[in-house]
Amino acid sequence: MPTLTSRRTDNWETENHDLDGRFVAAMSAKDIDRAMSCFIDSPDLAVVLWGKEFRGRAQVRDAISTMFAAYDEITLTIDRVREFCLGDSVFAAAKPPTR
Repeated sequence: MPTLTSRRTDNWETENHDLDGRFVAAMSAKDIDRAMSCFIDSPDLAVVLWGKEFRGRAQVRDAISTMFAAYDEITLTIDRVREFCLGDSVFAAAKPPTR
């Protein structure tokens, strides 16, 4: 699967929903390459995990790899996503379900 790039699309909501599904599947399989293919290939990539910001593909890859090593099983669900179209890109923020 090719790495995502920033581009304009008219059906960004559908494509983002499909991307969410691919990301959940990759995380559940603990497949770092498939998980990383869900992120834009840009030095502007920023991901927040455990309240800490990771910038760029190398930091994000290391953070996800650390998560995979720390847990025997990863179960990720997306309860709700807020999506915003920002120019040529989509910003999505997900909140984990509260227990």
